[in-house]
Amino acid sequence: MVLTALDLYFEGLSVRKVQRQIAKIFGVKVSQVAIWKWIMKYSKLVKEFVDTLKFELSGNFHVDETMIKCDGEYKWFWEIIDNETKFLVGTHLSGERTIEEVIKLFKQAKESLLKDRKE
Repeated sequence: MVLTALDLYFEGLSVRKVQRQIAKIFGVKVSQVAIWKWIMKYSKLVKEFVDTLKFELSGNFHVDETMIKCDGEYKWFWEIIDNETKFLVGTHLSGERTIEEVIKLFKQAKESLLKDRKE
């Protein structure tokens, strides 16, 4: 169920839509918070493993943002994913949904990609 949730999310479904699909597929009601915690937990574990790998990105990226509520405040979680490999290229958490925050996301991703090429 967790793997299905992650796959649906990284295929582009929102957490709410993932929640609906989990209910349809497995007949189980899972909260959006639980799904989000799965995404955060397992993405971190996968990132730790992927950081040890050398890989070739397609250069074609998908950028997405999701509004989440943290301690009563709304935040924006941004991500860049390589379309072909589905590797997470960059992430950013911000309090605003502005072009400045998108620029921060792209700078972080660029630094990460340049670092990987040097290693």
